[in-house]
Amino acid sequence: MSWASQAINFLNQNSGAILALTTIIYALITSRMLYETKKMRQSQTEPDVFITVQPQEGARVILNLVIQNIGLGAAYDLRFKVEPDIKLRSGKNLSDINFMKHGFRYLAPKQKLECFIASSMEEAQKKENILREITVYYRNKNEKSYEATFVLDFMEYFGMMHVDADPFKGIVDKLETIHRDFDSVSKSSDSKLWVVAYTKQEYEEEVRKQLEEFEEMENRQKEKN
Repeated sequence: MSWASQAINFLNQNSGAILALTTIIYALITSRMLYETKKMRQSQTEPDVFITVQPQEGARVILNLVIQNIGLGAAYDLRFKVEPDIKLRSGKNLSDINFMKHGFRYLAPKQKLECFIASSMEEAQKKENILREITVYYRNKNEKSYEATFVLDFMEYFGMMHVDADPFKGIVDKLETIHRDFDSVSKSSDSKLWVVAYTKQEYEEEVRKQLEEFEEMENRQKEKN
C-alpha cells in the first residue's frame, strides 16, 4: 500500500478527532483576535497623563512644569500631590497653586499645560539637588482609575547646549551686517566702540530680573484670562 493510501485511510479513521482539533485551534485563534480587538479599542479611549520639567523655549534657564495627556482618551477629575513641596518665586508653595489644590476636571488627548516652576541657575547655586515626586490621580470616561508618580529633577537640563533647528539660518546676513558696522567704525575718526562687561554676580542679577519680568508678564496674562 502506498503512502498516499495510508494517509487517506488515517484521515478516514480519525476524521472526528481531526475535526475536533481543528475546531479547538479555530476557537483559540478567534478568541485571541477578539482579545486583541478589545485591547485596541481600549487603547483608543485610554488616557495617559505625563508630567515632567522642561526648559522654556528661548529662555533655557526658565524651567516649566509640563502636564500632558499623551494618550488617545480624555482624562477626567485630575488630582495632584507633590512631595516634598516646592517653593516658588512668588513665595507660595506649589501645593498652594489652584490646580494643585483643586485639580483639573478634564484634560483632552494631546492637551499640554505649562507653568513656570524654577530657574536652573538658582537651582545650580543650591548646595543640594532635591528630587521631588509629583503624583497624579485621574480616571477615564468608563470610571477606571489611574495613578502615576513622576520624579522632578531641576538640574536635569543644566549645562545643555541649545541651537536653533537650522544653525546657519541668517548667519550670512548677520556676518555682512557686522562687517559693515566695523568697516564704518574703522573709517570714522570720531567713532567709538562701547564694550559692556558683566561680572558673574551682575550676570546672575540680570538673569534674576529677567525671571521676575517673565513672572510678572505671566501673572498679567493669567489675570486677563
